[in-house]
Amino acid sequence: MCHVLVFAAVILGYAGLRTLLTRGGVEEQSAETDIALEKGEWVTFRALYATPEQIAYEHSMSGLIPIGTEHFYFVFSADGSTVATVRATKKWYDDNFENLRAIDPEGVVVTGYVRATETKVQRELLNTRDTLQKELDGVTIAFQSGLYIDTIATRMASFETILAFAPLLLLGVCLLGKRAGLFDRRAKSFAGRTMIVTLAICALAYCGLMIHTVSMF
Repeated sequence: MCHVLVFAAVILGYAGLRTLLTRGGVEEQSAETDIALEKGEWVTFRALYATPEQIAYEHSMSGLIPIGTEHFYFVFSADGSTVATVRATKKWYDDNFENLRAIDPEGVVVTGYVRATETKVQRELLNTRDTLQKELDGVTIAFQSGLYIDTIATRMASFETILAFAPLLLLGVCLLGKRAGLFDRRAKSFAGRTMIVTLAICALAYCGLMIHTVSMF
């Protein structure tokens, strides 16, 4: 079990650092008629139009315990001919748009990491796109259903990096506690019990963050 956690932490740490290190130097594209997306790259542009939340994709353990929800929106190119999918926070649309249009006349800066869309989400997005086209009197909308812009990529990458390095910190604390005898001769002392309870809480918090981050990866 420990080997699995270590392996998962290394993978997440690599992914987190790679995402954070590739963010610099992203040039803003015009997005007048097209929103160019390439998997594994950062993208930034100004969006004048967007739809309210199209999909709230919930993750859970055994269908009972909720561990995270992804919120997906559509943003349009300036001429309305191209749509891109955006993963953002729950209040992203309400904070930035009103009646499909950006509150700021200059548009909303959308910056995110381009990821591949899960098959289930992709199907739902395609169905939503088709419904949207009908509402727009059959206007054809160019749509890259296999990719989405992750505007919360920085936060998720930070979680991934924490998950990679936290075990090293916990290991260091455990070694210090062992040298101080908090796990044997002083285990029943106040300091020993405090150390054990603290480590147990940290371990539970770590597992919770691991599950949440992997589900949103």
